[in-house]
Amino acid sequence: MKKSFVKLFLFVVPIFLFTIISCNDNKNSNNGTEPPVFTDDNTPRIEGWKSNTVYMNAKTGDISSMEIGRDAAGNETGENLTRTYEFSNLNNNSDFFRASAKGDFSKQGSLSEGYIAIRESGGETDYLIAQKTTIEKTANGQIWLLFSFKDHDDIRIVTESL
Repeated sequence: MKKSFVKLFLFVVPIFLFTIISCNDNKNSNNGTEPPVFTDDNTPRIEGWKSNTVYMNAKTGDISSMEIGRDAAGNETGENLTRTYEFSNLNNNSDFFRASAKGDFSKQGSLSEGYIAIRESGGETDYLIAQKTTIEKTANGQIWLLFSFKDHDDIRIVTESL
C-alpha cells in the first residue's frame, strides 16, 4: 500500500505544480492574449499597430517622416522637444499612423506626452494616450520608441533618430 501511495504522490504532485505554474503565467497575459513580441532588427518599422509589422518605405507610395514642434494631432507645440513620426501611403489615403512624444530623443530613457493618432479604412481617427513612452534603445543612428497603453497592445517604432 505504501508503494502505491508513493507512486501516486510522485505522479500527482508534479502535475499539480505544473498546473499552478501555468495558471500563474496566464495571469500576466494581456486579457488572455499574448503581448506583442518585438523583433530586434534595425529595419524602420511599426510593430503593434496592425496584425503584421508595417515596414516603412517597403512599398511604392510609402511615406514616413519626422517633424519637430508638432504633436500627433497636428497641433504646433512651439517646442523643439516634441517630435512626431508619421507613416502613410500615397496609394491608400484611408490609413495613416502618427505618433508623438516630448523629451530628449538622443538617449535611452523616458519621454512624456506620448500619444498616437491612427486612422484605418477611412474611419474616424483614434487617439491613444500612452501610459508610458520610452526610448528602449539607440544604436547606429536609430531609435526604438515604445508606447505602452492600458487597454491597447504596446506599439513600437524603429526609425532614424535624426
